[in-house]
Amino acid sequence: MSEIRAQDYFAVVPEWVIYADISNAAVRLYAVLARFANSQGRAWPSRRTLAELMKCSMSSIDRAKDELISVGALSVEHRTNPAGDPSSNLYTIYTHPHGKPAPSSPMVKGSRVIGGRGTSTGDALNKANMKQNQIGKPSPMTDTRPACPECLGKYRTGYDDGTEGLAHIWIATAGFGDKPGKGIYVVCQACDGTGKDTRK
Repeated sequence: MSEIRAQDYFAVVPEWVIYADISNAAVRLYAVLARFANSQGRAWPSRRTLAELMKCSMSSIDRAKDELISVGALSVEHRTNPAGDPSSNLYTIYTHPHGKPAPSSPMVKGSRVIGGRGTSTGDALNKANMKQNQIGKPSPMTDTRPACPECLGKYRTGYDDGTEGLAHIWIATAGFGDKPGKGIYVVCQACDGTGKDTRK
């Protein structure tokens, strides 16, 4: 799993927009507008720019825009220039439904799927439990102890060396001559890879 860096670009889409009864194009338009939006949620890209970015027609942009308005995710102010000619629209995106009751989430906060498959929560829990059961340690996802002060509960994932899911610490290695040192991840000895504070 890669880490999000400052130079990576991404858009945050509220869960209620993702699960709203709207098309994929409308969800994608919300994300594109979110990338353009300022801190007040306002953006003013042209319809042509939006259509080019989304690789679709301007009429598709208009349909997606209407869907977002219908669920309260977007409002649009049609603007004109000083000569009275149409200018770019002023879009305002909302992180909570504008003028509508907030829909309930299909996911329950704080709940976990026991034995469930097909959801990221259930799959992650099953994978962690399987890995931890193989090595005879409690699952880090069900252990409520605070994080280990040595490794801060940081897990290394994506490796096939049998230590995936265990807490690791980075050990820097010394360089040789003019070559810089590199380093390796090793299973945290303070918590034996559980990622949890074992002190009493």
